[in-house]
Amino acid sequence: MIEKVGQYREEGPVVDRHLLYLAEMIERWLKRDADFGILITDEALVIRFCNGWIESRAVRLGKYPQGSSLLEVFPDLAERCLDRLYREALQGRTQIISERFHRYLLAFPADSADAALSLMLQSARIYPLTENGRIAGTLTVIEDVTSRVLQERELR
Repeated sequence: MIEKVGQYREEGPVVDRHLLYLAEMIERWLKRDADFGILITDEALVIRFCNGWIESRAVRLGKYPQGSSLLEVFPDLAERCLDRLYREALQGRTQIISERFHRYLLAFPADSADAALSLMLQSARIYPLTENGRIAGTLTVIEDVTSRVLQERELR
């Protein structure tokens, strides 16, 4: 993994430098510019990475996710029995969280433009992360679907 954005090796073939630069661009985009959430845990459900989308929303709630237990940072996951989805992912099964059935995965306030609802509506997927053939953690991708759902409701 790249230690710092903007830092890449000078040695090696030019192709390696270009691939490393591309990896840095992707990492920078995921951390700062992606308009969806990415959260990575280890097998003990300790948060090892979350991008800016998740981190900025969590910090506004006084939560600091990096290096903390997922279930301590977001205790409502267990209260709503959604911790089982992470346990299923750790068994190798991808989990789908639908706004229609679950409303949201992580309880973040709706953005101001979506004031009709207090909590952001989300769809999400929880994937098992593997390393060398064994499950090493989870990867969660979360999308804010609040605006889309409100527009659909207006059309009905």
